Amino acid sequence: MTSFPTTHWSFITQLRNASGASRENMVASFLSRYLPPMEAYIRFRYPRLPDADRDDLMQDFVADRVIRRSVLDYARQNRGTLRVFLRTCLNNFARSWLVRLNRSQTVPSAAVDVDALHYQEDSGVCPFDRAWAHHIIVQGVERLRKECEGAQGSRVWAVFEARMYRPMLYGDPPTAYKVLSARLEVDHKALANLLPTAQRKLKNHLVEVIGDYTMNSIDAEEEIRDLFRVMGQERQQQVGPSDDA
Repeated sequence: MTSFPTTHWSFITQLRNASGASRENMVASFLSRYLPPMEAYIRFRYPRLPDADRDDLMQDFVADRVIRRSVLDYARQNRGTLRVFLRTCLNNFARSWLVRLNRSQTVPSAAVDVDALHYQEDSGVCPFDRAWAHHIIVQGVERLRKECEGAQGSRVWAVFEARMYRPMLYGDPPTAYKVLSARLEVDHKALANLLPTAQRKLKNHLVEVIGDYTMNSIDAEEEIRDLFRVMGQERQQQVGPSDDA
């Protein structure tokens, strides 16, 4: 399973050979795409770490590892996926960073204790994969929401949000069509036909979002399947299966 963007390895090769302003622009481009899911991963892995400390950790990782030490230059396609490479680099840095933070305090705080903060990966869903899936799906959903602004689109959005989006990302039980019918004053059979419409629209938006990371449409299709597989596994492990209403 991919579960993290299939990187244009040609971009990594070009970055390795770049210098000056060209390299700075390429690093900025890379971070604009990859930094949000890495930040989300740190939030998942260290949920008790204060927001200010998480921000400092990520800023230091970017400044020290990505910029000063040029860690991306050491990524090689024949040594595994970039997902594993980034996760390893970030994990190693975060653990060392937290140890230094704890030692710098006059009275060590449990809030920055490395062992206490460590996210226990006992759910079977890698936090890195979960963070990436959530990051991409939220972007696609936001584009769908904007597309659905207006009288007709509002019904498509209402059905999608109640029947798919909130159950998938937050574990809410799907709202029954009869309840939606009364709320929206539309026949429940007509509403049922709107969900496939919303799904097609969402898929199109996800293809656009993933397009910044994947090589071709085949990669995009595989990535979309993986995204929903990860989110589906997470939902089942958190709240268990729910009945369709």
